[in-house]
Amino acid sequence: MISNQYLLGLKISDVDVNSLHDHIDHCISVEKKSRIGNLNINAANIGFENEWYKNYVNSCDIVFCDGKGIQLGLLISRKKIPPHITYHTWIWDLASFCEGKVYNLFLLGSKRGVGEKAIEKLLLKYPKLNVQTHHGYFDKTNNENNIVIEKINNFNTDVLIVGFGMPAQEKWILDNMSKLNAKVYLNGGAYLDWISGINKKAPTWITKIGFEWFYRLLKEPIRLFNRYVIGNPLFIYRVIKERVEDK
Repeated sequence: MISNQYLLGLKISDVDVNSLHDHIDHCISVEKKSRIGNLNINAANIGFENEWYKNYVNSCDIVFCDGKGIQLGLLISRKKIPPHITYHTWIWDLASFCEGKVYNLFLLGSKRGVGEKAIEKLLLKYPKLNVQTHHGYFDKTNNENNIVIEKINNFNTDVLIVGFGMPAQEKWILDNMSKLNAKVYLNGGAYLDWISGINKKAPTWITKIGFEWFYRLLKEPIRLFNRYVIGNPLFIYRVIKERVEDK
């Protein structure tokens, strides 16, 4: 039984990678649709300010801890700290898991050609992996959207990872899940850019000490200024405020 707790009103599940794989395996075996979410500081701030997004997160079957910032928030709140799971590392374990179970993995998102480069990297390590992709730059309101859905369904997708960025990817999943036949739905952000090598991931030691956000800010200061320079302190303020008010 997976236990959950809440930070700023948002669910966080006490899971590790093995727990995620067990859940995915169960959902596919019983043909149950399931959404697995992830919580980082950006998602927490979006959820704090947008009720629909908070509802999305809290209605996911599992929400894994996707950031050292969330672990810090839980520490401040004197709550249990679950393992830190990030797509940068988990995607390789997930691909290995899907290869071993012969599950079909569909990668949706990023610009044209990025998904194909990501698949090349994955197949070098997992040559028997059943995997397909489609870019994320399509009209999500007309027949183009229907064509993408048809492609995903024709592949008999078991695990679908959607990477449009927050909160667009979550909205797309909500709007289209009823038309999709995939069993497990993940929101992966820029995961394809990292797998393909388009974006270079931070050195492991930087990630371990919780400064991956600073590494990314240095690489894309204009795009990520609000998310990190404003968003990180705002998140900590909100957590401290919640902690004080709960006393």
